[in-house]
Amino acid sequence: MRAMPFRGPYCGLLQMILLFAAAAGASAESWPEFRGPGGQGHSSEQKLPVRWDASTHVDWKKRIEGKGWSSPVIYNDRIYLTTALAAADGDESDQSLRVLCLDVKTGNSIWNIEVFKWEATENTNIHA
Repeated sequence: MRAMPFRGPYCGLLQMILLFAAAAGASAESWPEFRGPGGQGHSSEQKLPVRWDASTHVDWKKRIEGKGWSSPVIYNDRIYLTTALAAADGDESDQSLRVLCLDVKTGNSIWNIEVFKWEATENTNIHA
């Protein structure tokens, strides 16, 4: 079964966070939770880019397969994020829910682990 490309309401947010992480380089400040340290959406880092496009202030890009289902975080030069892929051994609606770890400097995958497999049934639905 072929993995679905990342789509959905958080696609732009995920891309922006990954581009921000790349543009910021190996920033000393971690972003350990949704909206960053303290949950306020503020960073103490200095001289961060305020504008970027597909090539300006971008160190790397990485395509993430599947559907994002959480807010990515940055901690100790690593980016942690989640995705949901169609399970390879099940019905097309079955999902492999995974956690990924990327290197903040290069975007290279450090690991990609299935946390659990969600099996679709008549009585359960996954939020689009």
